[in-house]
Amino acid sequence: MSDKSNFSINLVKISKSYSKKNVLHDIEIRFDSNQIYGLIGSNGAGKTTLLEIIVGLKSSDSGIIQFNSDQKIIGIPKDQIGFAGQIPVLWNKLSCTEHAWLHGRFYNIPKKLLQSRIENLFSDFEFEDYKNYKIENLSGGLKQRLNLTLSLLHSPRIIIWDEPTTGLDIDSKLLLRKFLLRYSEENNALTIISSHDLFELEQLCSKFIFLSRGKIIANGNFSQLEAEHLSSAKPNTNVHLEDIYKKLIHSNNHETHLSNL
Repeated sequence: MSDKSNFSINLVKISKSYSKKNVLHDIEIRFDSNQIYGLIGSNGAGKTTLLEIIVGLKSSDSGIIQFNSDQKIIGIPKDQIGFAGQIPVLWNKLSCTEHAWLHGRFYNIPKKLLQSRIENLFSDFEFEDYKNYKIENLSGGLKQRLNLTLSLLHSPRIIIWDEPTTGLDIDSKLLLRKFLLRYSEENNALTIISSHDLFELEQLCSKFIFLSRGKIIANGNFSQLEAEHLSSAKPNTNVHLEDIYKKLIHSNNHETHLSNL
């Protein structure tokens, strides 16, 4: 796969259970490059489990993941993925720069190239003033910014972030949004973001996936979802992602309640 080539990830009947409780049930969806997807759902909907299965941190009970499905490649090359979880895995006694070098060497990035990438990303994320700080001296928001920065050092084509805006102030969110839009376009990347920050997802994402009780209940771009689920909205009314969320979750909870009667 060339650096700018189109590619896809195709999930086929992905299911997962814990102690006989279904967390994911027959998830089927295709993700395409040059798109930013917002994964939306309440706590316990299965978002983090789904992302960890895509990344390879967890295995599914059934189903397959096809990468670049036209070539029928099963599984995703790990060096193509930039993953940042909800809780940064950082060592208190190491500095931000030391973390970056450790992360880069893990991916066998040549020293000169790694040095250049560290400098560029620290500049992009406005992290130069903190590069020599030890982790124990960083705020929660700065730890999160470092966590996101580290996930990009190996120039991944697939970015998967779980609650990336947690702890970030407004300026950091604006910085992140600007960077991610540019990175996605320049690298023809595929990005999947799970977040409860619906306003931020609305500004950033091109497509949205709604997950409830381990099932996908809707997906598409904003216009498609608005037309399908808010057709009764009053003309000239400003509709937001939160309105679609409320409609979908209310309808799904109602249908679930009826099915249990």
